[in-house]
Amino acid sequence: MRTSPRTTRPSSSWIDAIALLDLGRLAEARAAAEQALAIQRQTIGENHPDYGGSLRALADVLGAEGRTAEALAPARRALALAERRTGGVGPGMVEPLLAVCAAALDAGHGDEAAAAGRRAVSLAAAAPEELRARAAVCLALSPAGDRVQARAARARLAALHLPERELSRIDRWLARR
Repeated sequence: MRTSPRTTRPSSSWIDAIALLDLGRLAEARAAAEQALAIQRQTIGENHPDYGGSLRALADVLGAEGRTAEALAPARRALALAERRTGGVGPGMVEPLLAVCAAALDAGHGDEAAAAGRRAVSLAAAAPEELRARAAVCLALSPAGDRVQARAARARLAALHLPERELSRIDRWLARR
């Protein structure tokens, strides 16, 4: 589940990483995410929101590569940055929570996925429809979740024209339930 870092003026190549990931070019996507992080460390520092976006992009790439346990660390770091920046409230928390939820689902950490999904849903009311639907998928796919709700949220995401790679990831989660 892509967590598309959004900013008005990106500071480096996390956008390239997401685009390459959507094209299935995983090695190039990882290199772009790692390059973005290196550039940002030097230019804007590790506390800038764009740095958190690049961490989420790296988590997405690692998850797509099947390196699910490794994907949790950058997702958790991005969440910690967002919590410091926002005080843990508001729609700016939704994408980092979704990154943790997705990485935790991939890694088989159901309780962590459920906790992140619940928080994302509670904060997503003011967020765009795509984020609300992604939050619903994460929560519905957690161990105590509801497959019917997960399928409905997946249909909402398909209607929003999410990349096939992301829809396939959701389908894999559904198949494991």
